[in-house]
Amino acid sequence: MDRLFQDIFDKLTSYLPTDWGKVALMANYGDGSYSIYIHVKINNQYTEISDLGYAEKDIHVLKREIHKLIKSERKQLTGKDLWYTMTLIVDSDGNFKADFDYEDVSENSIEYTLEWRKKYLV
Repeated sequence: MDRLFQDIFDKLTSYLPTDWGKVALMANYGDGSYSIYIHVKINNQYTEISDLGYAEKDIHVLKREIHKLIKSERKQLTGKDLWYTMTLIVDSDGNFKADFDYEDVSENSIEYTLEWRKKYLV
């Protein structure tokens, strides 16, 4: 898993401003679909990566590349090891934390995302 986290971060680095403090990534998977949210903490405030001035196409490509990395890892998981949501937090000092949720939240994705934001974007 550490290799996956490093590969994801390597994809993100060229999108991070010089004054970034933290990155919070949520990858949410359901039946046949996925969503990836990336927030960057700058000056103690989180901003969605899409609001940092990058072209929408570039953000879409970034998320697709991250999805390919994650999809490859998830294919190896079965049963109780298969997670539906991964949260990856990385700070500018190189510390990282990963959390996994093993319940399919696709039925309540809006509520789940709101709770996720309250928990991780602090």
